[in-house]
Amino acid sequence: MRSKAFSMIEVLISVTLLSTVLIILLDIKGQNIFIVNKTKNISFLNAMIGLVAFHNTENQNKQDLKNLIVDTNDNLRKQIKNIKVESNKIFKDKKMFKVNDQIISQENYTNKFTINNTTKIFYSFRLNL
Repeated sequence: MRSKAFSMIEVLISVTLLSTVLIILLDIKGQNIFIVNKTKNISFLNAMIGLVAFHNTENQNKQDLKNLIVDTNDNLRKQIKNIKVESNKIFKDKKMFKVNDQIISQENYTNKFTINNTTKIFYSFRLNL
C-alpha cells in the first residue's frame, strides 16, 4: 500500500523553490522602488529647471529657487532651499533679413541650465527691427 503523504525530499525542494522565487520577487520590487524614486527626483529637477528658465534674466548665471517660489507650502520651501541652478547663455549666430525694404536681424542663443548633473538646453532667438 502506497502512502498519500509527501516525502521529506519533495517538501525540501518545494520550500527551496518557493524561497528562491520570493527572493527574486523582493529584489525586483526593490529595484522598481529605486527606479521610481530616481525618476521622481529627475522630474522634480526638470520642473525646477523649467521654472528658472521661464524666469531667467540676461545676466544671471546662478539663481536661487526660493526667490522664485511664492507659495506657503513649507515642504516645498525645504526641498528647494539649497538648490542652485547654473545657467549659461551662449550667443550662437546673427542673421539679417530684408523684408519690404526693412532690415530684420535675428539673434540665436543657446541657454543651458544645470542642477545636480541634470541639464536642459533651451534655444531662443531675438528679432530686432
